Amino acid sequence: MKTVVTILSALLLTLLLGGLEFTHERDRLKAEKEMIAAEWTKVETGLDKRAALLPALTELLQPALPEQAALFQSLADARNSLSSSRSAPEKIDAHNRISDALGRVYVALETHPRAAGGDAFQKLQRSLESAENEVLRARSRYNAALKKYNTDLSLFPANLAAAAAGLEREDAYFVTEPARPAPQTSPNLIK
Repeated sequence: MKTVVTILSALLLTLLLGGLEFTHERDRLKAEKEMIAAEWTKVETGLDKRAALLPALTELLQPALPEQAALFQSLADARNSLSSSRSAPEKIDAHNRISDALGRVYVALETHPRAAGGDAFQKLQRSLESAENEVLRARSRYNAALKKYNTDLSLFPANLAAAAAGLEREDAYFVTEPARPAPQTSPNLIK
């Protein structure tokens, strides 16, 4: 009889400890998902700040670069795509389209240095750089939170808790760098 009681006690203790471990792992993974959501909110804030500057950029540069109307239209289309995006992959795609269009704007400015010479453009460029840096930092933290969650999700015993709780991988990573302004060239060096 003592053996049966001992075995049942050991089994009950094992189930209790297993349940506690399951609950701990599930709660830890859910907390990591909440961290991903919090970091994503910061990414969205940075993307929105940058997108809010694009109409001013277009208004400032389009008169000096009339032959680049299609470029400014692609920038506006990408901005509209960002504002209508709902999911993280859609927003990441719109972000990449904006970065690509901004990169092409900076290339166009290389051939028209006077368009980028005014104080208004310099101020706007500093604001864009600040927004780009904010997006870069937020994106880095978001990717790190996503990587941690996905790594933890694949490890034992968290993988068992995740499977039982219905938690799945999150794969909406940022993989491209934000647009960077073209290097400033000195008018004295252009021949």
